[in-house]
Amino acid sequence: MGVADFKAKARDAFKRKNYDLAVEIYVEAIQLDPDDAETYEGFLQAADKRREGKGKSMFGGMGRLGIASVRDPVKKIVAAARHLAKNPADKDAWFALGEAGEAAGLLNAAQFGFKTAAKLDPEDNGAWKRLGAALYRQGKIKEASDAYGEAVRIDAKDQEALKMRKNLAAEAALKMGGYESAKSSRDLIKDKEVAGRLERDQRLQLTEQDATDEVARLRADIDKNPAASARTRQRLADVLQQKGDVAGALRELEEAVKLDPANFDLSVRVGDLRLEPLERAFVAARDAYRAAQTAETEQALAAARSRLVDARMTEYSRRVREHPTDLNERHRLGLVLLMAGRLDEAIGEFQKSVQDPRKKVEALLRLADCFEKKSLLDLAVKQVAKAAEDFPSLANEKAKEIVYRLAELHERRGDKPEALREFTRIYEVDISYRDVSAKVAALQS
Repeated sequence: MGVADFKAKARDAFKRKNYDLAVEIYVEAIQLDPDDAETYEGFLQAADKRREGKGKSMFGGMGRLGIASVRDPVKKIVAAARHLAKNPADKDAWFALGEAGEAAGLLNAAQFGFKTAAKLDPEDNGAWKRLGAALYRQGKIKEASDAYGEAVRIDAKDQEALKMRKNLAAEAALKMGGYESAKSSRDLIKDKEVAGRLERDQRLQLTEQDATDEVARLRADIDKNPAASARTRQRLADVLQQKGDVAGALRELEEAVKLDPANFDLSVRVGDLRLEPLERAFVAARDAYRAAQTAETEQALAAARSRLVDARMTEYSRRVREHPTDLNERHRLGLVLLMAGRLDEAIGEFQKSVQDPRKKVEALLRLADCFEKKSLLDLAVKQVAKAAEDFPSLANEKAKEIVYRLAELHERRGDKPEALREFTRIYEVDISYRDVSAKVAALQS
């Protein structure tokens, strides 16, 4: 029986909600072909469902120490899979699977392991870098650049990530400009104009004089050819924005959209720039209200908030209409609907965005907000409890914040024993966290 047969049997077991059997079959498929991307997708989905049901495993895992003791990389992948069958949220085990895949040259296994580890802990700089390296080896330049971009977001001084992101941007620029058709790098060097353009385009920050010169050069290119490429307009917008000319940058981007109307990312950038002045106005009104809470500042804050919500609603609704499968944009729309008090519509969006591992925890918490506002406290508790499952230990502030929220909800619904249990979990690791000491004392008495 081949891998395709195993996957078919596993999918059938999953449909029948026999998640134990589905996971077991997927592990057998991994043993047969440890580099099948579809197998890992199905395996993770089944293992997550199995964990939700808290069923017992049909086989034991080796544990993280056991995984580390396995020398053969392919056997290590299987050992990691057996452990992850019972512990699909174990970031370290996914990282170990990624390392084993990398060592064995099984790049699908490597990138899936590192990607899952990064999704489980989005602030893990190392996981994003290893994911970027694996994606680059697969020739996925844009995805690799995005992964290194996440690493830079976490640590802006990480020279390795900065260098790789810059190199990938240069490689992508070569392909976008058609320069990859040159017979050799020497051909490019001979063309000083192309070389100069590449060098300028890759410089993210320019001096004031360089920025002025770059604007003049780009405008001259556009004057010669009014139908210049959208890319030229975008570069001009970048430089204008750096110079503080947001209105000018917006005009160029709007022209770029006319030249490349199918470019969704470009339309998103236009939308963000249109929202920017309203966001600044809202922040200024909020700060003024905090400084002096008068009827006048309160009215100004309400007006600024209303204008911002209306504009965001229009923009994010457009994005969702054009890209209904973009879960990040659905999440943004959900947040605006929540701000506007349109709770049922917000719930619908968060129920979709929760499927994105990067948004899962936040979406669950926002669902809890919606249900709490609708006085559906039992449903609110369920969402926060699901979010808490992603934090088995209270080692960081986010974990404690979520458990504290769960305890408060239990307290509100009158379940004092559960409230005490959750507050005590925080008390055991951080007695100074907020008012948890007083909460525990009050509930005990």
